[in-house]
Amino acid sequence: MAYNNRGNAYDDLGQYQKAIDDYSKAIALDPKLAKAYNNRGSAYNDLGQYQKATDDFSKAIELDPKLAKAYYSRALSYKKLGQATMAAQDRAKAAELGYKTNQK
Repeated sequence: MAYNNRGNAYDDLGQYQKAIDDYSKAIALDPKLAKAYNNRGSAYNDLGQYQKATDDFSKAIELDPKLAKAYYSRALSYKKLGQATMAAQDRAKAAELGYKTNQK
């Protein structure tokens, strides 16, 4: 969790590559840490690497199917990739799980 948390700090500072490096270390230490995949996906989104982001969000969802934020974030990636139907499905699933768009 320490690498994941430090990654969050780097992300908050806009240092997305450093955040990705820390999230990757967290994943290497605990490959079942869904939040680290979700967080790394968000950093990839911030860098405009939408396919990598989508892949990480999908892994987070595989590990924790109730992680509403991952569905919402993947919807944003799908939208950037021009996959409107997939984006709409993920937004609906995030809402079903109780995600509100003003959450961080």
